[in-house]
Amino acid sequence: MDDSNFRYSINFMATDNDKKIIVLSQMPFFKGSETAIEIPLDDIDSVIDSLKYAKEEIKRTELSQIRMLNKVTLEAGIVNTLVALFLSGIPTDVLANQYDIDEDIVKENLEKKGIILLDEI
Repeated sequence: MDDSNFRYSINFMATDNDKKIIVLSQMPFFKGSETAIEIPLDDIDSVIDSLKYAKEEIKRTELSQIRMLNKVTLEAGIVNTLVALFLSGIPTDVLANQYDIDEDIVKENLEKKGIILLDEI
């Protein structure tokens, strides 16, 4: 995600029981849908503190560590199903689309099961 491809806005709203809410929205410049998070006014200080802490943590963390933390572990049953479907001739991109999983994760899990994947030339 490239942060230069998004714009952000902050708006206010009130609930039916008179609670003040801050709405933080992220909108893509080109295509895609808006994402918004509603933060109650009572929670805003802890959210800001958490963001400051996260900002300092990510600055100190190596990119390779972040990538390791973001690895997805699939359940054994799903991996076995992926293997069976792949061996029956279904390509990795179709499996990734069908299971709503990144194709690299599908390939990585197939390789962990001993399947050698060759890139197309």
